[in-house]
Amino acid sequence: MNAPAPVTLQPDVSTRRPALAGLAALVLLTLVLGAWQCRRGLDKLDRAEAAERAQAVKIWRGGSLPVEGARFRPDGQWLPSLGFSVAPRPRQGRPGAEIVTPFRLRDGRLLLVNRGWLADGHPPAAVPTAAPMVEMAAWPRFITLGPTPPEGSRFQHVDAGAFASWAHTPKPAGYAYALESALAIDIPRPFLNAERHFAYMASWWGMTLAGAILWWRFRKGAR
Repeated sequence: MNAPAPVTLQPDVSTRRPALAGLAALVLLTLVLGAWQCRRGLDKLDRAEAAERAQAVKIWRGGSLPVEGARFRPDGQWLPSLGFSVAPRPRQGRPGAEIVTPFRLRDGRLLLVNRGWLADGHPPAAVPTAAPMVEMAAWPRFITLGPTPPEGSRFQHVDAGAFASWAHTPKPAGYAYALESALAIDIPRPFLNAERHFAYMASWWGMTLAGAILWWRFRKGAR
């Protein structure tokens, strides 16, 4: 009795082509994500260099606002009547709030100045009479599920539009942190840690390389 002839399995082109297309799409996606992280890292390096160059600014009287991270002394006056707090803002396990006071520049625009953190129950810190030395900052980011109107002069988040509606003023031109403050101050510097983005870039492009090799081998096997 003759043995049955061996069965040769032919590659199923109809299933391999979609698989190749999907793998190619993943390779392209990781390539794009790596480029995006590279761009973010380079952007943070540029912003850090611009902030360092702007350290020479001493008195700012008008014109374009200094770049994020620049330190300067604006020319104008405090508006303590429009000051507000941002809460809850716990710090080291203690409840408290951040104290924000507007500063009117000579050209009439407003700069919201975060003067620092104050623990709940402590008396309000007096607003200084002299113009502050400040560090320019980006508007704080926040996530909310719905409208969060202020309660009296207590806000949940720093928001230019919400402040303008509450104070009946034009939207503030910018946001800054006071450097000479009697309150505790923690200044975020989002333009730092560029190395983290380059590490993400390397991870994504490593996956791009691995995916490209896998795609090539898979394609050769399909022939």
